[in-house]
Amino acid sequence: MLKYSYFLSLSAALCFATGTVAAQDWDGGFEVDSGASTGGATSGQAAAPNTNATGSRSASENTGGADTSGGWKLAMQGRLQTLAIFSGAPAFALIPTVTPGARLMDDKLFVGLGLEWGSVSDGGPRGFALSPTATYDFLDREYAALYGLGIVNLGTANSAFRFGANIGAGIRAKVHPAFSIGTEWGWALQVIESGPFAQGVFGTLVFEANIDI
Repeated sequence: MLKYSYFLSLSAALCFATGTVAAQDWDGGFEVDSGASTGGATSGQAAAPNTNATGSRSASENTGGADTSGGWKLAMQGRLQTLAIFSGAPAFALIPTVTPGARLMDDKLFVGLGLEWGSVSDGGPRGFALSPTATYDFLDREYAALYGLGIVNLGTANSAFRFGANIGAGIRAKVHPAFSIGTEWGWALQVIESGPFAQGVFGTLVFEANIDI
């Protein structure tokens, strides 16, 4: 199990880093305009209302700095997941997934169909799966977002049918308008053919690139 400590440490560090970016960004959304606090004018001068600045600031605060122009984007997500099964035989799995899809609803909703392949350590099941994926941003700011996710896995493991599902939450840092990096954590379940039900927790490193259409 020590060989997975590096990955878990990296996930924790990334979670802390993205959380710090999000905290700084969200705190910045509540700055008070110094001009408004001082009345916006000096003695003997009339203050002309700056409707353009006010409107822009209000729109930015209401949308969290997100693009409100509508439309959608092509997106590609890559995940590296470690999965700990706590019922049944405890095991760790390193599962890479590539998920092409699209961002809709002002970039808040991502939907895609992933291809997952991987293995469980200690001679456990190996195989691949198709993974319908959806995420939705509950809190969205200019440089970070907090979101919920759901993933269904339909595939094989050692030539047997496998069904699985992941439910959790994630946080991502928008390091570039077209690229983000983050981490996801949550609950997972898995059933292989007519075998026992197994559940556990997962942690994921996630990367995304997108392009406007």
